[in-house]
Amino acid sequence: MTYEYNLDELKIRKDDQSENSKDDIIGARSNMITKTREINHRCTFSELEKMDLSTSSTKSRYLLSIQTELSTFPKLTFYNLSNTGQSEIAKEFKTWWRFFPKLKLLDLSYNFISTLDLDPSAVTWSSFKLKLDLRYNNITELTQSDLELLGSLPNVNVDIRNNPIHCECSDHMIEVLEIIHDNTKWEALGLQPYDYLKNMTCNLPDILKGRKLSKITKSDLSCPLFSATSPAPIIVLSVCIVILIVIIILLTKFRKEIFILTYTRFHIILPCQPAEVSENKTYDAFVSYSSKDEEWVSKTFKELETSSQSDGYHQFRFCLHHRDFIPGKTIFDNVIDSVESSRHTVIILSKHFLQSHYCMYEFHEAFQQSIIERKRHMVVVLMENIPEGELPTDLKRCLKTFTYIRRDDSIFKDRLIFAMSHKARKEAKSINKNTVTDGLDNPVFSSSEKDVTLRLQTSRPRHDDSVITLSQIVPDLVVGYNESKCNGYTIA
Repeated sequence: MTYEYNLDELKIRKDDQSENSKDDIIGARSNMITKTREINHRCTFSELEKMDLSTSSTKSRYLLSIQTELSTFPKLTFYNLSNTGQSEIAKEFKTWWRFFPKLKLLDLSYNFISTLDLDPSAVTWSSFKLKLDLRYNNITELTQSDLELLGSLPNVNVDIRNNPIHCECSDHMIEVLEIIHDNTKWEALGLQPYDYLKNMTCNLPDILKGRKLSKITKSDLSCPLFSATSPAPIIVLSVCIVILIVIIILLTKFRKEIFILTYTRFHIILPCQPAEVSENKTYDAFVSYSSKDEEWVSKTFKELETSSQSDGYHQFRFCLHHRDFIPGKTIFDNVIDSVESSRHTVIILSKHFLQSHYCMYEFHEAFQQSIIERKRHMVVVLMENIPEGELPTDLKRCLKTFTYIRRDDSIFKDRLIFAMSHKARKEAKSINKNTVTDGLDNPVFSSSEKDVTLRLQTSRPRHDDSVITLSQIVPDLVVGYNESKCNGYTIA
């Protein structure tokens, strides 16, 4: 054994001003240790085979670093540091082949080491074999990474028996138990030398104390639905809140469409829908249209009459000019009678409709009927886009007051069926006698509205004493009227 020292490197300067200072004394000690480690020396323990430094907790933490600094132990096979207060595996032992090429057994038992902190690069030095004794330490948790590391180092055998394993619910413990119970995974990881792990026992919790790992399943861990550190509750709660907000927005934005579709598709009247007063009328609707739109009207409303009963609705009955007007009566009497005997008047609004004086007369009769009945009597079907400037004042006000149905609406048929269907309940809500509602308990207009000059009365006035006179609706030369829908009828 040869020692070479340069004592000049151990010189420590002492400041006279800090002679009685405790901090300076501590600083001087640290400086001395640093100087000691920087000594230019070379130690070769050529014949040393065993080194036992156990049962001593007074070893300097720099001891191993100093021992291996520019020193070699070419024949050392056994190194015992058990019961020496070690709290971690020193970095010199992680790469033991550099300093202890013949080391076979490293005893670090009865210490306070809590983690399996090994160097994965040891696998590249397969010619160096080592048994690492870590029994009776403070290893409380095993992870899947630990098992994978142990299996990847065939030249290192680690003994961790008699450590206080905590078998509490955690992701790491669940993963370890899955590997222990799956022999295929166990063998694939190369853990055959570590079969003793299956017989290790739990130290905590008390309910599992003394039970072998191989006898414990995930259900024994009494895991809560979500762990305290799991992001799952936050994710689930966030998703639920987002879904709830989306549902509220959709219900708010499309509440009317929901009312319509639940009734037309499922025949359900939602509790929040208003009650309707029961009526006995001959027709469900009088259809007011221009003769130029007759083909579309005839096809559409005949289909509704045919399909309504088969679809489970009340069978609709519509009053159409060419089919249901009574010959011999004047057109005006036919219009008045048809409007009065119908629960609704459907206005087929098009440019052709606006050009017909008789269509406009039918519109005013329907509008007056809405005033008398104090409910949504009129249903407007908009056939095409019409500039606002082309609309008469009354019709413009009507479109702003009532919700109309566009022919190109994706649920046009559902909207029309819903508007005309009789959805009466057992009780009819009382309505303010001065207020007309739109069928959803929303005020439409009051009887005191200044622009409405039509008289409210339960008995329908004939055309001769109506507020709207023929001279206001029909040109002076009535005989010039040539619309096909009037053929065969008497004009007063």
